[in-house]
Amino acid sequence: MEIDLKSGIKNNIEKKVFIDTNIFIYAYNNENSKRNICLQIVKNLFKNKISYISIQTLSELSNVLLHKMKLSNLDLNEVIYELVEFGNLCEIKSSTIIKAIDIHKKFKIHFFDAQIVATMIQNGVDTIYTENVKDFSKVPFIKAINPLDI
Repeated sequence: MEIDLKSGIKNNIEKKVFIDTNIFIYAYNNENSKRNICLQIVKNLFKNKISYISIQTLSELSNVLLHKMKLSNLDLNEVIYELVEFGNLCEIKSSTIIKAIDIHKKFKIHFFDAQIVATMIQNGVDTIYTENVKDFSKVPFIKAINPLDI
């Protein structure tokens, strides 16, 4: 299973965009009708070097690709290396966790969604591409976009 992230099409996007795990899951799933659009989104964002992903995203994606999609360890390694090479990888620090706890409490969203928001804040990103617009929209300073609805 391979996605060539080097061959994205040109577009005029200039804003930093965090990519939620669900977009990657669809992009790497050959049996999903959402694959083509998600694959194109990932290619475009990576080509323009405005995509941001986190360690959390890589962990969640790895779990799904290994256990639900039964990807081999070797293929998964290739996927992870490719994402790390082309995306801006955001680390999770202890300060990220502390900020996530506050966000979780204040906006009443799932902790791992709050951790993504905290990661975005720490990296100057205010837009997320996700299918989970409902939860991320509870945070007023985050713009949640479902690219499948565009």
